[in-house]
Amino acid sequence: MDRTRTAGQWVRWAWRWRQQPVAHGVDDVDAVVAARRSGRLPWSVVKESWVAADAAEPIEIQDFGAGSGPSGKTRLTTLGALESTASSDRRKAKWLWAFAQVQRAGRPDGPVDILELGTCLGAGAVSMVLGAGDRCRYVGLEGSPGLAARTEARLHRAVPGADIELRVGPFEETLPLLLASDRH
Repeated sequence: MDRTRTAGQWVRWAWRWRQQPVAHGVDDVDAVVAARRSGRLPWSVVKESWVAADAAEPIEIQDFGAGSGPSGKTRLTTLGALESTASSDRRKAKWLWAFAQVQRAGRPDGPVDILELGTCLGAGAVSMVLGAGDRCRYVGLEGSPGLAARTEARLHRAVPGADIELRVGPFEETLPLLLASDRH
């Protein structure tokens, strides 16, 4: 999903947003519609959870993506560059929030479990946790310790008291441990 930058891209996205269900396989289409109309993503909370003063701060990222090898690749960038290129923008955040709203509507009595593989700086995580509400259990898997720390701090600023867990390391190590635990 590319970033939305121009007015034309926003118009096309808004049209598509209204035409498609948030989640395929949801039995209750009314729950999807209600989730969309229940309110708006509090984008200001997502944005304010980002400390803009840190934008020029360099950060070392441990990347375990395709072609990076078993020990990953280390690269240096700034927090601002990462926030503007790799983090969830308003459009993605709105979709994630609405998806979490639908999951919440589908589980009136139980918690909404969220597993995110690759947290970046946590904008998507904040959006999902806000959408899922107070019955959310969030687990984020992130390969880079610096990014995991930023995501955790951002989540605690935006949604204090939420049930949040971050696990650091390559997915091939952290995911099997998570699946073997009693957390799922």
